[in-house]
Formats: sequence, C-alpha cells, structure tokens
Amino acid sequence: MNYFQLMRHALSLRPCTILSTGRTGSDFLQSLLDSHPEVLGFNGIFFFYEFWNNSKCVKATRFDLSDFIDELIGMHIEKFKSRYDLTENKDKLGINRNQSIDINISKFRKHVINLLNDYEINSKNSLIAIYTAYALCLDQDIMCKKVLVHHIHHCFRLPHYLNDFPESKIISTTRDPRANFVSSVLHWRQFTGVKKASVINNSFQKIQRDVIVGRDYKSNEHAAVRLEHMGDKKTLMKLAAWLGIEYNVSMKISTFGGLVWHGDKLSQGKRSGIGFSKELAFNEWEKILPRKDKYIFNLLMYNRLKSYDYPCKKVGLFGKIFAPLIIILPLKFERDLFTYNHIRSKIKEGKFLEEIKENLKSYFIRVKLCFELYFDIIKNRKFTVKLIDQY
Repeated sequence: MNYFQLMRHALSLRPCTILSTGRTGSDFLQSLLDSHPEVLGFNGIFFFYEFWNNSKCVKATRFDLSDFIDELIGMHIEKFKSRYDLTENKDKLGINRNQSIDINISKFRKHVINLLNDYEINSKNSLIAIYTAYALCLDQDIMCKKVLVHHIHHCFRLPHYLNDFPESKIISTTRDPRANFVSSVLHWRQFTGVKKASVINNSFQKIQRDVIVGRDYKSNEHAAVRLEHMGDKKTLMKLAAWLGIEYNVSMKISTFGGLVWHGDKLSQGKRSGIGFSKELAFNEWEKILPRKDKYIFNLLMYNRLKSYDYPCKKVGLFGKIFAPLIIILPLKFERDLFTYNHIRSKIKEGKFLEEIKENLKSYFIRVKLCFELYFDIIKNRKFTVKLIDQY
C-alpha cells in the first residue's frame, strides 16, 4: 500500500463542511453522503478541533503518534465501536437493526501512523489522516474520492476549521423555522428531562446560524438544503453537482459506515424505509403553536420563509406597526414555565426564586432576539443564503 500517494491524494480533495441550524437533519444529510464512493467522510459529527486544542499529547508538543491515536480513540470510542453510541442509535444499524460499526483499532492505528510518516503532524494533516485511515478500515477506495465532508455542526467551530481549509464550501441544513423551533424545544426538553427557558432562546438562535455564517464568511461558497426536500432526486443531483461529484443511488439510502441508519434516539418522527420519509420533517407545529406565535414567526421569518418557498403571508404596514406589542407577549413555551403545576414543582424543589430569575432573564433575551429580527424586517434586509436548488 502506497501511503504517501494515498495521503497526497487525500490532501488534494475539495473540502466541505456541514452546518446545522437546529433540528434540521444535518446527521441525515451526512448519512446520505456516507456511502458515496467519491466522498471521504467520518462517523457523524466530529468535534476534531476541540479535541486537538485540548489534547494532552498536542500540548506536550513532542509526542508519540501512537499515544495521540490512543488518546483520540479513548475520547471517541463510539466513533470506532458504534455499539456504544446509544444516543444516535448506532448500536442498531443495518436492515434488521442488529449491526454496528466495528473498526479494527490496530489497523486504524497502523494506517494513521503510515499516512503521516512523511508529513508534518499538524491539525490539518491529522484530520485528513484520521478520515483516510477510517475509510481504509472500511475497505473504501481512497483514489476514487473527490471531496472531503467534515460535519462541524456549530458555526462557532468554523474559525479553527477554516484556518486549515479556507476554501471550504459550507452546507447549511434548514427546515421550516416554525417546525424547527418546535422540534428544538421539545427535543431538548426530552433530552434533559426538564423545562428550561434558555432552550427557547437557544432554539431561536440556532435558526439564525446560517445568517451569521453568510455574514461573517462571505468568501466561502455557501448553500442550504431543506430537510423537507432531502428525499428529492432533483435536489440530491443539484447537491452532487455543487460538490463536484457524480450523483449516485447511494444518496437515497441513509447509512453510517455503510450500514443502514434508522435515525437517532430522540427523533420525534419515526422514519419508515431506508431513506427519506416525510415523517422526518413532520411534527404538527401547526397544531402546537397558537395563532399569535405563528403570526410572530411569519413576521420575523418572512424573508427566510419566502426565500425558501415555505407557506407565509406578507405582513402589511398595520401589522408591522403593532408587531412590537405582540413580540413582548409570552410565547406558548414561555407560558408553560408559569403554569401552576410547574411552579408548584419548583417550590417543592426549593428552586422557585432561582427559576423565576432564570425565566425572566431568558424572556428578556428572547424579546431582544425578536426585536433584532424585527428591525431587519423594517430595514428590508434580504435573506442571502441560497438553496442548493437555486444553484
């Protein structure tokens, strides 16, 4: 095996990263690219630069590469032995949900060491060597790869990544913001088991991640993919062309490590089949959100809704004038925090005053976020991130 040639080819791949804007199917999109023969990827979200910056081996400056790999594996064992990844349900891969990814650690270590043998050990080369070694353990043909796909997930993680890959393309996964908001709040309530006001603000902010990236990283080519259209062949063909790869039928099948993936543990929609199904994007937000909340989202997200072809109604001058009065009214999820049963439970826990303080603080933050979006509407700022279908 010519490791120098393999590493040289991997270093030449066009980079692209996946950015989530809430509960928008970023994992699912990655799973559609997982088995593509021209894509070099990894097992799900990988916060590599967080690991690199905190690595005890890296901080020591001089280190044994084998120790570095052991540290990596120890911190991310679920990426190599997916039977330990219970949250993502990767212990239940395959058609019959009885398989898991099982990377041969000895082979992986050998591949990484040999790939880096003639190269400087820095963050960029290490990331590429890790991805290449992972693919080799899965018997993939590295010389057929054309693009590197790294799932960064959060926009605040972009600076370190773009320092290594300044020309990287960026894919944002998106969704109807009303469904996104409802899914984010309910998902985190289910995940944590508690109702927290801060989750409401975080859910609002997640929806705006692509706006932040579009503003702060204008030189990077950036496109969005709607969750609702991830099953459309036309959309997937557009995505393939944008990435510079051929469309492949594998893009209709959701896999990790080449094994069928059925969705994470906390997904509200239960997917049928081995690819996209409408249940992925369906969460009954129309029934959950009251009329007032729908009006606020329609007003504040109008440019996004219109640009991404989601149902919306143009708000006239009269509505814009009275919008500030509606914005300051509590949202449904905020009102849930002031119900009798919820307050009573916090009194019993001895956390009543702490809860009131946190809820009021979060309420004012949410109102501030809404007014920032409101002023964008007043200033007629355009929504600039294009859909992949618009390329």
